[in-house]
Amino acid sequence: MIAVLDATVLQSPADRLRRELSALIESNDEMQTRTGPFLTARYQAALGRLELQLLKLQIEIRSVRRRVELLQSGINRGEPATQEGLADNDAELDRLRLLVLTHADRLSRLKTEPPHSYAGSLMDDIWVAVRQAELAEAIAVESGLLAQLLIRQAESMAHLGISPGGRA
Repeated sequence: MIAVLDATVLQSPADRLRRELSALIESNDEMQTRTGPFLTARYQAALGRLELQLLKLQIEIRSVRRRVELLQSGINRGEPATQEGLADNDAELDRLRLLVLTHADRLSRLKTEPPHSYAGSLMDDIWVAVRQAELAEAIAVESGLLAQLLIRQAESMAHLGISPGGRA
């Protein structure tokens, strides 16, 4: 009789662990096959496009700011600026654009994995709306800054006698 009790006592924890393991495997499968793709699609539709747009604007601003700095430097030194001198900056812009595309590609691949850290937030329509508004506001601010820098760049180029149409 004691041997039967021992087997029963040992069997209960093993069964409990098997059930727990089964539940964990099922939860993992649920997250990978259902929850993850849904959250990825929701994130991409709600925020991904805006974040990429903001990143592109920020890179464009850095490029134009650098061009303005190069032009202003030439003005301050009384040196004539050339289109070739600005071409180096344009090459940097092309490099940054390629990096944006590369990272956007990488980000989209990473998003094929379940973005569980956004699960609660992405299900909250108020959070999504607030985040969209924040991104839209940041895009508006960055767009305004870009416009100001482009005007300053055009003025500097005109001061140096560089044709704005010659930009690569």
